[in-house]
Order: sequence, then C-alpha cells, then structure tokens
Amino acid sequence: MQKDFLSELLGDQVRAKLLRLLVSASDTAYTVDDLRKKLQIKNGAVIQRELTALMKLGVVKTQERETAPDKNGKNTLYKAWAFDREHPYAQALRMFIRDTQQPIDEGVVTQLRRTGRLALVIVSGRLLDDEDGEGRIDMLIAGEALHEDKIQAVLRGIEAQRGCEVQYALFSPKEFKYRFDVQDRLIRDMLDYPHHILLDKLNLL
Repeated sequence: MQKDFLSELLGDQVRAKLLRLLVSASDTAYTVDDLRKKLQIKNGAVIQRELTALMKLGVVKTQERETAPDKNGKNTLYKAWAFDREHPYAQALRMFIRDTQQPIDEGVVTQLRRTGRLALVIVSGRLLDDEDGEGRIDMLIAGEALHEDKIQAVLRGIEAQRGCEVQYALFSPKEFKYRFDVQDRLIRDMLDYPHHILLDKLNLL
C-alpha cells in the first residue's frame, strides 16, 4: 500500500486524519467524540492531544455549543472544534492537503470484492478531489448479491482515511444497463465529469 505522505511528513497519522477532515469540512465543528467515530480512532485522549497542538498553531479553533434543553429545561455547554478559515495559511494548507491525497486505486476493488459479486466500480467527485463535485455521487457500484452493510464498512474506512463523506449508489447490473441506456441523470452526472473506472465487467464504458 502506498504510504500517506501527509502522515509521513507530520510524523503522526492521527494529526493527518484530523487535518484532512477539518479542512475538507471547514464549515463543520466536531466534538472529540464526533471525531473519534468519524476517524475510527478509539482513544479520544489522542485526538484531544493533537487538537490542542493544532490549536496552538492556530490551525483549528474551538466553539462553544449548547445541547437541546433536557426535561428540566437546562442546556449543557460543550466544546467543538473546527478548521480556522481565517488562518494566514488556510488556503495554502487546503491546497497542500488536496494535492498530497493518495489516489483511489484498485485496492478499493479488492476490499469491495468481499461484499458481493462486483461488476462495475466507478469513482468521481470528492474521491478524485474534484472541487466541483459537490452534490454528485462519489462512488457507483454495480453487482449481484451485494451486502450494503459490508459496503458501508469499507466506505467508512475510506472516509476515515480521506476525511470526507462518501456519497454512493448501488445497482444490479441489469438496473445499471437500463439507466445507462436511457441516459439517467445520476449516471450522466457522474460520467460527464471527471471519473475513474476501477472495474468494468459490463463493457458498457
């Protein structure tokens, strides 16, 4: 497997994962527990340590939020963390993280083969770092006897590594062929923009 340059450069995989997520979702503030779940890191203390280090650099900032009122009408304050878009190097950091992201390759297909009989896998949008890909699906999978829970487990691993949510669509080969023939908008939106075919046993593309 190709080494993650950002992790190697920073000398810390957790810090690299945090930066990727917070930079890619710069409009969102996360609690430590949110980050622990999204990045699949069990030790919240490690995340807290790295957030504190990044805050000292001015790269991330904290926000105080309130929970919804409980049954007694009381709100609880909690701390959330977000990328500081006003940092002097915010744009440079965003571009550097994007440019050093590992490409999606056939290793993903190897993982997905365990989820059913694959016929087609295409990636696009955020998985190709397409800044104009918002609103389109990032992965299209066609196959027989697909187990969606297993597919979601693979995608959660990709999300944790790349720091972005993966929007996906599943089809049987028959349904994909039909949608392709009638030029279904979801299919065309993916194929008309930058995309990468990782597997094609249907020989339609």
